[in-house]
This record gives sequence, structure tokens and C-alpha cells, in this order.
Amino acid sequence: MIGRLIFGCGRLTGGASMAEALRLVDICLDAGIRHFDTAPSYGLGTAEAVIGKALRSAGRDVMITAKVGSTAPRFGLVKTWLRRAKRSLTAAEPRLSDPFTPVEAAAIRSAAEFGADAMRRSAERSAALLGRIDWLLLHESLAEHAAPETVAALDALAARYGALPGYSNGAQFDPATDAAYPDRWIRQVAVRPQWLTGLPGEPIRQPLSLHGIALTGRWLCENDAAHARRVEQAAYLVESDDQALREIAVHYALAASHLPQARLIVSSSHPGRLKALLAALTKLDPEQCGAITATFTRE
Repeated sequence: MIGRLIFGCGRLTGGASMAEALRLVDICLDAGIRHFDTAPSYGLGTAEAVIGKALRSAGRDVMITAKVGSTAPRFGLVKTWLRRAKRSLTAAEPRLSDPFTPVEAAAIRSAAEFGADAMRRSAERSAALLGRIDWLLLHESLAEHAAPETVAALDALAARYGALPGYSNGAQFDPATDAAYPDRWIRQVAVRPQWLTGLPGEPIRQPLSLHGIALTGRWLCENDAAHARRVEQAAYLVESDDQALREIAVHYALAASHLPQARLIVSSSHPGRLKALLAALTKLDPEQCGAITATFTRE
């Protein structure tokens, strides 16, 4: 499975946290991950600089996803130091994320800038920081953004950098939104809950990059008692002493099995948790993923 994983850099913060961020990248590389997903807005606007610094000597087998449409927050480096100071004063324990519900496309409100000049400037900045771009995606894009001129502008930019074009948003895969974009484009979307329940539904043939797997899996366990029981039954197939981590791995195995053409995004800002999760996922081969899926489809 490890070859299908992408590390999501949304929480990869440089500046005051550069050393920790570089350690997270090293953990991914040591585990065998060779694809990193970035955007100008990630990590308070510092994630691209982290990836560029970490990967310039990593070799040609590394892939990088960049995005156009979002912008880096102002004073991002300063904010990294303010965040570090706040954490040192509060010494707060890591918290679980706020209550989560799978996001539908209708709930997304995008303020992205998809004018040709804005996209060109964004891509130029990203390429300078990253050193290369392999996938170039519209960030937080909806069906309304799939105008012919926007599609043509992104196609031209992607060709300039030798990249594959595509779109991304924070919502679960939506067929109506997806139909607005060219079939040849990459799709980066959140996993649909039904893809993790043993009932994947109609096969999806387009190239997918899926995020939200851990959060959607946890939401399913909290809201579907039968699903939670099946996850508990399947978790023994995962090599880990951490029950919560085993359950996350089960959901990655289900996504991998149901959507064999998809790449799966994994993310963490905690080195220990990331290392443990990748160790478990590294040992999930196709046969084990199939065994986990069989637990969910067994009568």
C-alpha cells in the first residue's frame, strides 16, 4: 500500500517548526512515500518552503502536487513563531479535531482566484519554492469554476511545468461536480462514506487522490454501530498495539481495496503517530487489504 500513499502537507509548518516539519518528511521518505501534496495556503503559507528544502536532493522518483487558486496567508512566518510561543505557555495536550461530518460540494464556499494571471503567478511561486511540479490542481474548485478559459489556462500551465492537470476540493466526491471537468484530469476529493462501508457502489474510473479517510472512518464508527463492529473485527489483521491506529488502517485498506486506481492521502503533525501509522500501513499488502474487505462483505 505504501506506494499509493501521498503525504498531505496541510499541517506541515515551517518557520519556528522547520526542524519538526523536516523530521515528518524524513519519516515519510524512510517509510517509502514518494508523493507530497502542497498548496500555497498550507502550513500558514510555509509548507511549500519545507517541501522544497527537504526534497531538492531526494531524487527524481519524488512527486509533488501543487495547487493554484489559494494564496499564502500574510505574515505566515511570524505566525509560526507566535503559535510556538502560545503552545509553550499553555502546554496543552493535543486535542481531537472538532466534530466532523463529511462535507458535500454544496457546502463548499470557494474564494479561490482562477484568473489566468493569478494562476500563473501562483504556479511560478510554487515552482520556485518546490523545485518541481508533477500534478498541478485547481484548489477548492467547484463546478462553477470549470469554465473553458479556466480549463485551458490550467492545461497550459501544467504543460509548461511538465505536470498533470486536475482539480481539488475539500468535499466528498460529487458526480455532478466531477462531470464539469475533463475526464483526463486528476481528481483530489474527500472519500465518500459509502466507499468505506463495504458497499462502494458504481466504480470510479478516473484517477483519484483521496483525503479525509481517517476522519470519515471515525465518523462512520461513531454513527453506524454495525460498521464499528466490523472495523473492530477486522482490526486484528493490522499489526499495531494501538487500537485507534488499527481502525484507521482498516479504513485505508478499505479505500485501497474498493478504489484500486486511487492514491490515498495520509497526514499528521505528530512524528510518533505518523511513524506508527506508516509502519502499520507498510505491512498492509493487497492480500491483507482483501481480507479486511472480506470482513465487511461477508454475510
